[in-house]
Amino acid sequence: LRPVLSIAFNTYREAVRSKILYSILFFGIFMIIFSAALGEFSLNQNVRVIKDVGLYALSIFSCMMAIFLGISFVYKEIEQKSIFNLLSKPIHRWQYFLGKFLGIVFTVYLQVFFMFLVLLGLLTIWVDSLPVNLIIATYLIFLEVSILVTIALFFSSFSTPYLSGFFTIGTYIVGKSGHLLIPFTEGKGEALRLLLTGIDRIIPAFHMLDVSTEVTYSLPIPGLYVFHATLYCLGYSAILLLLGMTIFSRRDFV
Repeated sequence: LRPVLSIAFNTYREAVRSKILYSILFFGIFMIIFSAALGEFSLNQNVRVIKDVGLYALSIFSCMMAIFLGISFVYKEIEQKSIFNLLSKPIHRWQYFLGKFLGIVFTVYLQVFFMFLVLLGLLTIWVDSLPVNLIIATYLIFLEVSILVTIALFFSSFSTPYLSGFFTIGTYIVGKSGHLLIPFTEGKGEALRLLLTGIDRIIPAFHMLDVSTEVTYSLPIPGLYVFHATLYCLGYSAILLLLGMTIFSRRDFV
């Protein structure tokens, strides 16, 4: 456990020095604050606009952080040959891989929490009570980020950053909107429908973690739904982590 936590801490220290990470965070905060300006142009819909735009910014920029850190950190150490010094010590490759995951996830979680506080601070200007739905939506974003980091690290375990980024972004897009294509396959062949359905079952269902409509219109989010989403994300992340650690443990760096 100590080697894993040590690698996680070093990964966090290295991540917080990244200028690209702070650039993404800056644009995310700017977008959240800008949502307040957009709300002023609406017809007494300030809260709805801030919730909608702010939550979208929180989700998209958090995912950008997760993808950037997930695809670059392992490959950078391989490219700089610093990984050989680490692996020459009494540490297993799976410990290194798991430590990287924990360090990256913790870093992104901090950024998400900071952007959430900014969004919450804006909403307190117009609302008196704490928006519970917004807290639940942010929790689901944490889950979304966890899956994205595992996907990015999984592809990074055997591929280059460019290909890993391409595969991760493609997986995210398909998981977010691929299910919308299935109804259009009616009458166009059973094979096509089965293919798209199969892809939709394999790719993580990111669309299930999107509750922006419920947040915007203050609709209830069932606790059982959140529970199932949690189990789904934990299970999916665990499987990808195991696959990534297995591939990384057998990888030849020479």
